[in-house]
Amino acid sequence: MYELAKLCDKIRMPRVVTQALLGTSRDAFPGLSILRAHLCAACEAWAVYETLGLSEEIYVDTMAAFSRFVREHKRSFGTYGFDRDFWTTRQTGCRLFRIGTLEYELCEENGSRVISLHIPSDAMFTAQALGDSIRDAKEILERTFPQWAELPRYCHSWLLSPDLQGMLPETSGILYFQSLFDLEPDEDPGEVKLWVYGREDIPDETLPENTTLQRNLKKFLLEGNRFRSGKGLLKDAAFR
Repeated sequence: MYELAKLCDKIRMPRVVTQALLGTSRDAFPGLSILRAHLCAACEAWAVYETLGLSEEIYVDTMAAFSRFVREHKRSFGTYGFDRDFWTTRQTGCRLFRIGTLEYELCEENGSRVISLHIPSDAMFTAQALGDSIRDAKEILERTFPQWAELPRYCHSWLLSPDLQGMLPETSGILYFQSLFDLEPDEDPGEVKLWVYGREDIPDETLPENTTLQRNLKKFLLEGNRFRSGKGLLKDAAFR
C-alpha cells in the first residue's frame, strides 16, 4: 500500500480516488478494482525502469496516464472512473514510454517491429515540444533499445486526418504535427467524437461548439460527411 500511495502522489491522482484505492474512503466509482491492480503493476514496473536505466521523470510521465484517464472519465461522465484497462497494459508492460509530449510504443505489426507514436490528450503541438520529444526519444532508444533505434516511427490517429485541414487555421499546431508525417487517409473514423467532445454517444445535433474545431467538425458531420482517421510515417527531417 505504501508503494501504491507514493505512485498516486507522484502521478497526481485525485485525492478522492487515492482514498478509495487505499480503502480509506467509501466513495466508489467504476473500474476501481482493475485500476488498483494496474497501479500495483505500475509500481512493480519501476524495477524494470531502473534496470534499463530510464529516468524517474520518464516513469512518472508514462504512468501519469492513469490519473489523466481518471480525470478524462470525470470530464466525460461527471464521475471518477477507469475504463482504459485495455490500454494501460502497454505502460505497465514497459513497452510504451512517454518522452516529453509524445508516447512511443515498441510493438509488432504484420510481423515487423515498429515504433508506434501516440498523442496524449495533454500533448503540446508546438515545434519546440514536438522536436524535443522526437530527438530525446531517438537518443533514449539508441542508448536503451538499440535494436529499435532505426525502426520506422508510425502514427495512426484522428489527429492525422486529412479532413482536419479544412477545419483548422494554417497556424494550427495540429496541422504542424501533420506536416511531420508522410500521410495517407484511413476510413476508420478514429473515435473522433470521443476525443473532440468527450463522448461518442452525443447526437450530432447537440454537439458543443466551444472551440473552432468543435464548431467546424459539428458542421462537417451535420452535412452528412464521414470523418476519416489518418496514418503516417514520421519524416526523417523531423529528427533534426
